[in-house]
Amino acid sequence: MTRTEQTNLMGDAAAELAAVRRLIGCLETKAEAYRRIITQASQALGDGADEGFPDASQWPSIADLEKLRDELNEAQTRRHQLTTRMREWGVIE
Repeated sequence: MTRTEQTNLMGDAAAELAAVRRLIGCLETKAEAYRRIITQASQALGDGADEGFPDASQWPSIADLEKLRDELNEAQTRRHQLTTRMREWGVIE
């Protein structure tokens, strides 16, 4: 492998790592939104009032939660793989 090919490979890995980190941030934001909806519903149930109970259209389905979990796990695994590779190359600490 030439020096140019190595540099290109490192650059591609760094770009992918940045993209994966952004994706994880988006997925974590989505997870937090789901948590807020569930917390709001829990509080409304505890108060025994209909006020503050989230609209049905806001609720994530079980399939939504499973998809989010899978996407987050996949992205975190990829981040770990890329970070490990970059450390092995000595690009990051």
